[in-house]
Amino acid sequence: MKHEKPPIGPRLAGHLADWNQWMGDRGASSCSSDWHLVFFRWALQGRAVEFRDWALGQNSPEVRGALEGIWKVCRFNWPTMGGVGQQIFRAHWGWLAVELNLPGFSQGLSFREQLDGLEKDAKNRGMRIKDTAVVGPCLYAVLEQADN
Repeated sequence: MKHEKPPIGPRLAGHLADWNQWMGDRGASSCSSDWHLVFFRWALQGRAVEFRDWALGQNSPEVRGALEGIWKVCRFNWPTMGGVGQQIFRAHWGWLAVELNLPGFSQGLSFREQLDGLEKDAKNRGMRIKDTAVVGPCLYAVLEQADN
């Protein structure tokens, strides 16, 4: 988003409360261009702890709505099968749990760790990595049949 972020305070709390109301019972989105994902990341990423700490000292409907929305995101179910789904989820929503230092959430895999996993998976399939591409926090591999 090209607009300047509102400072930590009542205005930001109001925006997040409106966002939370719109979200309702919706779950995590996996499309990186969805407005609600883009807005939430724009509004809070890099300053979630600062906002939470400020909000915990406040008592207004907007602040309560904003905090409810933050905790809702923290309760989204992470993909459990590993691989790229977890990396995409971490990039879209999981950054919040990492920023807030919630138990059980850690930084994502490094590119080296991702490559090691891709190489192991390719070997198990009788394939090898032909090429790789980086998309956001994810390392993708193009596989080809391994020569025996």
